[in-house]
Amino acid sequence: MNLDNIAIRHDQQHQMFFIKLNGGAAHLKYNKPKEDVWDIKETYVPESARSIGLVGLLVKHTLERANSQNKSVILSCPFAEGFIEKNPEYKDLLR
Repeated sequence: MNLDNIAIRHDQQHQMFFIKLNGGAAHLKYNKPKEDVWDIKETYVPESARSIGLVGLLVKHTLERANSQNKSVILSCPFAEGFIEKNPEYKDLLR
């Protein structure tokens, strides 16, 4: 699967970013404790699509979207915390 061609959609009503997959979806859920803050709560990828980088793609997309909208982030999701540790260029977004 080519990760460059994957469409990530934003469902603002349910506060999540997601990728449609055959038979399901990968998602990242967040909430907004303040208008200018996103708290990344959880990530999920169906077992059949794990180990190809979809969770990292969702976290990166969410962080870049937060940055473009002048939001800061809280990391309640352990995977998102690990992503920031491996990609320190996003640390400035942390609240």
